[in-house]
Amino acid sequence: MKKINLILAFIIFQTAIVLAQTFQQSIRGKVIDKENRQPLSGAFVVLINSNPIIGVVTNADGEFEIKNIPIGRQGITVSFIGYNPGEIRNLLLQTGKETVVELEL
Repeated sequence: MKKINLILAFIIFQTAIVLAQTFQQSIRGKVIDKENRQPLSGAFVVLINSNPIIGVVTNADGEFEIKNIPIGRQGITVSFIGYNPGEIRNLLLQTGKETVVELEL
């Protein structure tokens, strides 16, 4: 009887650990000029409705990566001096599959 109770307690404990995990993913991509297709270095990429604000700045090649985002529907906004802001909504983040985007400003 003790052995069965121990096994049940172990199963319940393992189930609680799995259910307590928060699954996260990342969004990476590139920001480019719409007309000349050149990368935009220094553009601000921000996760919409994040609190605290989660964001990054693009590198010299216009590339960015935002890590540790909860899975589900997410959106990003991009701003750069001299350009109208860009936005992508309803990005579906899934476990095991990184989301890759290209934004044109």
